[in-house]
Amino acid sequence: MLLSSQAIVLHTLRYSDGKLIADLLTEEAGRQSFVLHRPSVRQRGGLNVNLFQPLALMEIEWNQRDQKPLQQLRSAHATNLASIPYDMRKTAVALFLAEVLIGALRGEPLTKDLFAFLRNSILWLDEADAGIENFHLTFLRRLIPFLGFEPNAENYADGSFFDLLNGMYTPRQPLHEHYLLPQEAKWLPSLLRMNFSNAHLFAFSSAERSRLLDIMITYYRLHLPQFSEPKSLQVLHDIFRA
Repeated sequence: MLLSSQAIVLHTLRYSDGKLIADLLTEEAGRQSFVLHRPSVRQRGGLNVNLFQPLALMEIEWNQRDQKPLQQLRSAHATNLASIPYDMRKTAVALFLAEVLIGALRGEPLTKDLFAFLRNSILWLDEADAGIENFHLTFLRRLIPFLGFEPNAENYADGSFFDLLNGMYTPRQPLHEHYLLPQEAKWLPSLLRMNFSNAHLFAFSSAERSRLLDIMITYYRLHLPQFSEPKSLQVLHDIFRA
């Protein structure tokens, strides 16, 4: 069956000499893996495999063969991004968030609303010139409702603990180890109010931002059994600490 779709690149992996496997999120068929052939110096045309960078936006066409784990692309055209490929901070954010999506969406259905959120988020990052330092936090927070473990901040009061396992505030220290002390729990109401338009207004220190990122990754790990810590996490810490 011939399909065409918008797609988001997650990552590529060398498969053999001259071949790569590209892991993509497609709007029409969810997560798909494609085999890419590197053209030799004597070949002309074909796919430009250099376009398949983390969070690249593409229009693709392929023959869907459900019995095969690797699909063959017929065509792929990238959306021109103005800054993500050329801005070190944005490139690092894209690599990190692609890793997050690989873990968070493993086995999760990809709805049209979720795909639209992802695509619009990438376009916002590409166009933004303010609020970049809080973008990854905002993205992680705004992705949570699609994954089904939205935290509840309604019961917040000064001095409350935050129970990471149950996603809620409590006046008493939980009987397990996965909680935030009051001095850190007080940051979450601000984080939960953040969106891409107002993220630049939240002036966290680099230490607070770094700790909030660790908290968010822990929250994901506790609620998604398949989720593992992204390898690029430390890189992101280093870039936004500078």
